[in-house]
Amino acid sequence: MPDSLLYRVPEPGSGWPDYFPSGTHQDPDRLVARLERFNQHHGLPQGLSVHVYETDATALGIGRKHVGTISVGSVLMAGEIDLQKVLG
Repeated sequence: MPDSLLYRVPEPGSGWPDYFPSGTHQDPDRLVARLERFNQHHGLPQGLSVHVYETDATALGIGRKHVGTISVGSVLMAGEIDLQKVLG
């Protein structure tokens, strides 16, 4: 798997704090840490997933190709974004 991956967490909907770690992330370890911290303080929405994209490695990250999706529950249990599970 290439190093040019992006990780996207969708907006959870209303009722969650503004600092929910949604959006696009480049560093998977930092994203996992943010999800763990948020979960410790607030819990997480049911059914939340992380979408993984391969990019062309430009600064804009254009040319995205969806690689796969993994549930946040699986991410928190493993303590990492397991690309083998993403690829399914």
